[in-house]
Amino acid sequence: MPNSAGHDPHRLKPVPPGLRMPIGTDLVLHEHADAAEIVLNGRRLGQVTEEAAGRYGTPLAVPLMDLRLEKADLLDRFGVPEAQVDAFHFDAAPSEGDMARVAAAVDAAFPARCQAHFDSIRYIAEETKLVPVGMAIGPFSLMTKLMADPIVPIAMAGMGVTGAENPGVLMRSAAWPSPS
Repeated sequence: MPNSAGHDPHRLKPVPPGLRMPIGTDLVLHEHADAAEIVLNGRRLGQVTEEAAGRYGTPLAVPLMDLRLEKADLLDRFGVPEAQVDAFHFDAAPSEGDMARVAAAVDAAFPARCQAHFDSIRYIAEETKLVPVGMAIGPFSLMTKLMADPIVPIAMAGMGVTGAENPGVLMRSAAWPSPS
């Protein structure tokens, strides 16, 4: 069924073979003098995404890829102030109490930038004929944003060192649990 913009997701044309395009939403965003305000307004952010798709001649509306969004959302639930998110790294594995607090906040509102990101994808889906693309950071990438130096604990875990033997490996395990 077509949405309000006449876009029918069941009748999409395939992307032409050999299509190459930059993921330029961030580039287009920063051409705007008010980029800091745009990222807080879903409709305007969606319009920037639409502008980027038009500029690069693609039917795909690729949103901003900002690894800080999921980090900000998670750390908000840990009580880390927004102004400290970019510089924040865990120095120890979260306690069971910390994890219970985060689990209890699962239904809390998203931080403003996260909500604007979601609203921008909604704008694309409901008000344009572009194909909305959504994405989320993977657990490994998120872990690297949560630890100051993830490389050594990753290497140690790869060599068989356990969390019981090394606090860095324990923290790595808490941030990115190995499959059982």
